[in-house]
Amino acid sequence: MNDARRIYDYLVENGIIVRDRSKIHLCDNSLRITIGTMDEDIVLLQALKDYI
Repeated sequence: MNDARRIYDYLVENGIIVRDRSKIHLCDNSLRITIGTMDEDIVLLQALKDYI
């Protein structure tokens, strides 16, 4: 990711809960995303497309 914290903030503002793992050793600038239902995954993917 280019800016995990900024993407994290954007997703949370849109009601999508992910985990910012950037402070974990060897996980610089990364998010943890848990697979949800198909509908939840579609919402997540659309939000990421809209972010870009």
